[in-house]
Amino acid sequence: MQFKTLSLSIFWGLMSPLAWTQESMVDAPVVGKHVASNNLDVVSMLLSLCAVLALIVVAASLLKKFQLGPVANKDLKVVTSLNLSAKERLVVVEVDKKQLLLGVTAHNISVLKELETPLKSAQPFPADLTGSLTKILKKQ
Repeated sequence: MQFKTLSLSIFWGLMSPLAWTQESMVDAPVVGKHVASNNLDVVSMLLSLCAVLALIVVAASLLKKFQLGPVANKDLKVVTSLNLSAKERLVVVEVDKKQLLLGVTAHNISVLKELETPLKSAQPFPADLTGSLTKILKKQ
């Protein structure tokens, strides 16, 4: 009889919701602490770092390719430029009130022709890019 009572009390003790909640509270996550392992945090941090570095490299290469920004030189002025391929372009430059058509490749720059009628200069790239962008955004 004593064994039966003991086994029933153990059974009901294990099956009671209070016993389950006490056991689950031991394994329950604590608010403010990470549940995932630290290895996952390190991998995530390294992937984010690599993504930011790749973005910087891509932005730098684009800025180098398109040469954004004003070029300050009074004696030599690029009037216009036309990309023919990735490494070849035609450039019209103005030197001493004369305009020259240049062929530019990766290995050579050659004068193709001196223009008799000068081309009009394109609008220079705005030095105050932030101000220009805010004006455009305000119009919309």
